[in-house]
Amino acid sequence: SATLLVSREPDIEEVKNNKKYRKHFRSFCATEWSAENIDFFEKVLEYKTLTTVEERYKFAKVIYDEFLAEEAPK
Repeated sequence: SATLLVSREPDIEEVKNNKKYRKHFRSFCATEWSAENIDFFEKVLEYKTLTTVEERYKFAKVIYDEFLAEEAPK
């Protein structure tokens, strides 16, 4: 017997954990003028992979300067 495959939308956890889904989500965000949200999210994911306090401190400064500072570009 044939198996019927039902497609469904991925949930937010799948989007969060799958680079392919995040790429598509980034495209969507760009059309909604909110791509900086996914950029920020991906920077935070990268931050979480850092293992030393020094690396985290330096990268936190990058995130702050890029997204949170008063004159931040995003």
